[in-house]
Amino acid sequence: MSRSFIALWMLAVIAFLAPVTKAQTVFRHSNPTTSLEDRFEWAHQEARQQGVDVYWIVYSIQRKMNEDSWMGHFSHDWRDMPTLAEILTGRGVEKEESIRQAAQQALNRANQKRSERMVEKVVVILQQFRTGELIEVNQSNIELAYDFENQGVFWLAGARDGESITILIDEYGDASNTDVSEDLVSAVGVHDDLTLVRPFLIGVIESRAHSDVRQRAVFWMSRHASMETVRYLDQLAEKDRSEDVRESAVFSLSRIELDGVLDRLIRLARYADDEEIREEARFWLGQRASAILLGEVDDDGEKSQLQKQAVFALTQMDDEGVDELIRLAQTHSNPVVRKQAIFWLGQTESDRALDAIIEMLRPGS
Repeated sequence: MSRSFIALWMLAVIAFLAPVTKAQTVFRHSNPTTSLEDRFEWAHQEARQQGVDVYWIVYSIQRKMNEDSWMGHFSHDWRDMPTLAEILTGRGVEKEESIRQAAQQALNRANQKRSERMVEKVVVILQQFRTGELIEVNQSNIELAYDFENQGVFWLAGARDGESITILIDEYGDASNTDVSEDLVSAVGVHDDLTLVRPFLIGVIESRAHSDVRQRAVFWMSRHASMETVRYLDQLAEKDRSEDVRESAVFSLSRIELDGVLDRLIRLARYADDEEIREEARFWLGQRASAILLGEVDDDGEKSQLQKQAVFALTQMDDEGVDELIRLAQTHSNPVVRKQAIFWLGQTESDRALDAIIEMLRPGS
């Protein structure tokens, strides 16, 4: 199921980290202007010479991101941990305080109203090896904390998209298991160069790879949005051999903000041959309506919780319950109740519920 896949993937990304207890050993390449391939070879050679069995090879790329969005690992105590910038450059905490404060300010803004401004950010690609074999790949903004568990770190500095993607694709071809393959698909997906990323993702989707790997590629397709991508995902949602991949295609479509996407989701919700795909499209249409109409709402409070329980009770009724859910979604004064009603409308198979959601999504509704 695509929603389960997304939830599991996000839980894997937002992992709980233990605090660093001693200084991290970092080996820094002396000439970051050489090719990334040469720097990788240097790192592996140094690891062998140093007798390091488990180690990290780390480099950075530039990526356009929303100024209030962040990619990486978070924990309740991340503010007390050294940032990647501190670890990799060797600069002291006092010199990094402005970076730490900027990250905190942006996270605070994200909890309120998300900015629409896109900015260039530094994203670090982190690869873990055991005796030369790749075993894990992660990505993180350089302003965030990361725990290398005191394993050796080889810092290669910055890289261009082209040379980074080339290495990642080569590693994908040699990947030893599904988890590493998924990691590498994500690592390629975070790059901005559409001309290199998109053909790779499509190649993975159309390959005989495990469905989890193919789902990961579908997920990242939505980040490289174009009408060509929309048409591809639309077709994938109906015709792919894997139901999980088809459902992931519906989710990815729902994340794209381009003209024509809404009509395609509505068509899938109404007419897709697969009942599961119709349900998936209805669900994400409901989520889209809720986000557009209400955004983030504070659902704390005993009164709101009781009202949410009452809304759920309506879902256990037949037609009368659907009519009442539609009324609540359209007119209730409490945004928590409206959001909950829209959510459950997206879960029902009623055509009237779908019509109500579509009406909410149409301009001027």
